[in-house]
Amino acid sequence: MQCGAAFVTVYNSGNADYCRHEVNCLMSYRYENRLFYDLDRLIHNPELRSRLAREGEKEAAKWTWERSVHAFETAISRILQGIPAP
Repeated sequence: MQCGAAFVTVYNSGNADYCRHEVNCLMSYRYENRLFYDLDRLIHNPELRSRLAREGEKEAAKWTWERSVHAFETAISRILQGIPAP
């Protein structure tokens, strides 16, 4: 996403925070075997490819090391204080 290319992926817990199907990427469930179809859509639809690349780049810009460190520190602090996850 950050490199400016359209992103095709499968749903998983690692990308749930930043991937939005049809907004900044194309996502499918593993059992659907839809990756080929999604790649074909991007190859034949330059408008979709450009929009997803642009929106993906915007989303990636939000994910900085500073933000990641802050989120990690907040989570650790909550654990140490016995505060349940939001």
